[in-house]
Amino acid sequence: MNNFALRIIIQNPTYFRLSIRCGKASLESQCASVDDWLQLAKQALDEPSDHPYAEYLAVEAEKECMEPSEYVQSANFHAQILGDSSNSAELLEKAEDA
Repeated sequence: MNNFALRIIIQNPTYFRLSIRCGKASLESQCASVDDWLQLAKQALDEPSDHPYAEYLAVEAEKECMEPSEYVQSANFHAQILGDSSNSAELLEKAEDA
């Protein structure tokens, strides 16, 4: 990559986030459990923080939930890490039903 392209990526937050996402796509393919997805979501919140990407990963974690403990783990992530109490409450209800 030439210096001009690198400057555009670094100076433009959207392009920077996209470049980071492309690098993490291979990590996504390695996720096999709720814990894997949530760990990757935590990494997405590291500097430079990408909150929308972390939310996307948390939703992917929800898709893997089968056991009540996994729903609770995902609910805690939404409430404590993402600050999303409404989604957390929905996941806790699913935990009761599982």
